[in-house]
Amino acid sequence: HGELAKAEALLVQVEAVGKRVELELHARSAATRAFIMHANGNLQGALRFHQSAYEIAKRDRGSKHPRVAYYAINYANALRLAGETGKAQSLEREYRELGRIFMPAWSVATSTNQASSTDSI
Repeated sequence: HGELAKAEALLVQVEAVGKRVELELHARSAATRAFIMHANGNLQGALRFHQSAYEIAKRDRGSKHPRVAYYAINYANALRLAGETGKAQSLEREYRELGRIFMPAWSVATSTNQASSTDSI
């Protein structure tokens, strides 16, 4: 876990520059914090930071940008881990087409997840 602590310390330095940097840097920083929290077993913290990364990117780039789809996918995965399957599926549906274009492996996995969840209904 020493490497995770070092990564968090670097994030503090990156974030210290504040609003003078592009919003994308803040989104990436939030996403990185989410992955660190997940690795440390803090799924609720990870969920909050994935949501933040998605919202920052969406506000900055608009909902149809491939980078926003990346953050949306991460957020949907965090929602699913938190047991919020309905919200995860809604987000996945919203970004399905963009995911097919820019992230084909994700779109196949999402189709499989949704097929298995609807099969059980």
